[in-house]
Amino acid sequence: MKNRARFVDVEGRPAIRFEREYPYPQERLWSAVTDPAELSRWFPAAVDIELREGGTITFTDEPGAEPTKGTILACEPRGSLSYTWEGDELGFTLNPTPQGCLFVFVNVLGDRETAAMVAAGWTVCLDEFDALLAGEPPSQETDSEAWRPVYESYIAEGFPAGAPVPGQGGETS
Repeated sequence: MKNRARFVDVEGRPAIRFEREYPYPQERLWSAVTDPAELSRWFPAAVDIELREGGTITFTDEPGAEPTKGTILACEPRGSLSYTWEGDELGFTLNPTPQGCLFVFVNVLGDRETAAMVAAGWTVCLDEFDALLAGEPPSQETDSEAWRPVYESYIAEGFPAGAPVPGQGGETS
């Protein structure tokens, strides 16, 4: 599988990290990680974002469900964005390269045991991110069809697992 997550330590906390190189300018990737219309294509929740340090980001996961809120921890236009989301911290760094842009995404985990589950979810989401950037249509595969084998592969690689899987009746693997 391409573009796998790595399980890393960030200041003593468990995290997953993705690095991907794109042949697109930094501004294009910035739009894809900050524009709610573009986020709706690949991010796992609808997002309303106040792009400034200390701003609010609102996540609506399911229709009719109560939205959750996070805080913008850092916002450097076109360069980096980080915020909280339900006990996790998400950070995006966009570094221009001669060929386009290096995209680095780090999800600092609130719970170590969610690593395999979160890595698999982001792998599926970032595949949609790739398709969005390339101008391709969305995948026709359902999230659970795409997610399950990726999740199992992260467990096989030794990523921490054991947290209940949402929508799986409390199943942990």
